[in-house]
Amino acid sequence: MQFADGTVFDASTDTVAPLNTSAINNVLASPQFTPSPVFAGSVNLGNTQYADAVQRGNLWNKVSGRPDYHVLLKPEVYPTQTIVVPAALGAVYTDYPSGIAYGVVYGGLDYGNPNNSNNSPINTFISSFVAQVNDPSALLMFVSHNIVDCDGGCLGYHDVLPLGGGTEQTYVYASYNDQALFTFPLYGGQFEGYPDITTLSHEVSEWINDPFVDYIVPAWSDIGDLVSTSCSYTSYLEVGDPLENAVLPKRVLSQMAGGVTWHPQDIVFLPWFEQASSSTSVNGWYTFGNSTSGPTPEPCLTSGDYKYTTLDFPQAARTRAIGVNNHGTVVGRYALAGVVHGFIYQNGQYTSLDVPGAAATYPQGINDSGEVVGYMYDSNGNPHGFTYSAGVFRVIDFPGALFTLAFGINEGGGIVGVYGDANNFTPYGYNVQHAFQLLDGIFTTIDAPPFAYESYGYSINNSGTMVGGYDNGDQSQNYAFFGLPGSFAPFTLPGAPPAQSWAPGTDSQTLPFGVNNQNDVVGYFYEFGDPNDFFPQAFVWYGQTKTWQKLDAPTAWYTDFYGINDKGMIVGDYQNRTGIHGVVLSPAGK
Repeated sequence: MQFADGTVFDASTDTVAPLNTSAINNVLASPQFTPSPVFAGSVNLGNTQYADAVQRGNLWNKVSGRPDYHVLLKPEVYPTQTIVVPAALGAVYTDYPSGIAYGVVYGGLDYGNPNNSNNSPINTFISSFVAQVNDPSALLMFVSHNIVDCDGGCLGYHDVLPLGGGTEQTYVYASYNDQALFTFPLYGGQFEGYPDITTLSHEVSEWINDPFVDYIVPAWSDIGDLVSTSCSYTSYLEVGDPLENAVLPKRVLSQMAGGVTWHPQDIVFLPWFEQASSSTSVNGWYTFGNSTSGPTPEPCLTSGDYKYTTLDFPQAARTRAIGVNNHGTVVGRYALAGVVHGFIYQNGQYTSLDVPGAAATYPQGINDSGEVVGYMYDSNGNPHGFTYSAGVFRVIDFPGALFTLAFGINEGGGIVGVYGDANNFTPYGYNVQHAFQLLDGIFTTIDAPPFAYESYGYSINNSGTMVGGYDNGDQSQNYAFFGLPGSFAPFTLPGAPPAQSWAPGTDSQTLPFGVNNQNDVVGYFYEFGDPNDFFPQAFVWYGQTKTWQKLDAPTAWYTDFYGINDKGMIVGDYQNRTGIHGVVLSPAGK
């Protein structure tokens, strides 16, 4: 990895522990490839490779009497490949407190990514290299040194790419890290980081269990999470992920090979994902290192009650589903050739929706009469609200406002949104923003609690109940409200993790975007303190029972919800390695 400042991280030449030779030589000499005696407690799983021993322990009820059962890797080392990372796509940082340099390659998560690219240079290179090798019988393993790649798992990931003719290439990417990198004091202890082969062992075991990345399992939560038990962001059989961020003494294990100590990761066994009351794996354990005494508690118990349908506008780079009516008609937007367009999706067919002369169109809501509301940007980049019905567009501009954005519409034609105040400013220098309602041609300013400097109306149901957000003027902390104008109440999620001393917490980072006539609410929040706190967490609040749950689309890194109809159909979007996709959640049996 060659960065713009001249720094090079070279897995074929950089001297690393524990052998003080290159990362590649270390990998070849490690338990990943070099056989060594492997034990689970007092049970000898054989003189073999680490991943093979773990898999034998995983399937112990079937293979304990089968010494011939193995999954062994025979390495063939290809020439070193150089990836040049442009300044816009990566940078070199210094770890605290170790002082060790590491490289960050920006990519698909759009996290700290200045150019908003969907693919990192690593992902682009792997796709090209896989096509050149074209060997579906092999597992390709790409190893870097001290690299964080946020295009797919950050330190490592495994995936599959099509080769044509119905064949596919499986591969693993992993960073071999210095042993002191990403270790830091935490809650009176020390987080152990991801030293030497920790990430590689994680990904290889995941490849053995799910080589084509298509095994869906019941919802699961992390083991020994940093802050709280939280739903996974994927429904795949990821046997390393539940322990990835754990604060447990057994997460990073010690394994001898060649007379030195290596650090593979503990791996979760299948009975844990099955939520089995007793384990058929070695010693009746649920992980190779016995990190948990029982199966997943499954906090996402009812996520399987929904059918998930992906919406991708043909040839679009990104698709987001934003609003839905009771007929199941969906509105949203898509990006094509750098331009944002609106769409209507009905009966399996997409129709583009663009305000004439607009530079970009953002539909937000639709009622049962088919009236669409949203906002657009004119040729000068100024935003205006709009409505669309029966082929006719109408512009919505709050009188005297700097700008107007329309978000929600009910069956009576009541519209809510936000406008910019041209005359009043917050203490931080921003123009004050107000929520508004437009009904029968009359605009009404509707603000959240008096101390709020900026209010946003996102959705309104037929009774006039609204959901929206507000902040304290610095635009850094978002709060939520719910109810009728004049009696708005703060909207919070009971039982969500409490605020951290260094971050606002969920009560100040909840964004409710949709409300139906049963007062069900959908949106997303940020779970500060969670290992994945930069991911939004999608939720649905059930108005009748006053309960809520997190829901994630299968395979998603994160999911956002924006709209819900009276049948409980939810629309939103999710992001995975292939980009941003619209999604529709349909309740089971409806």
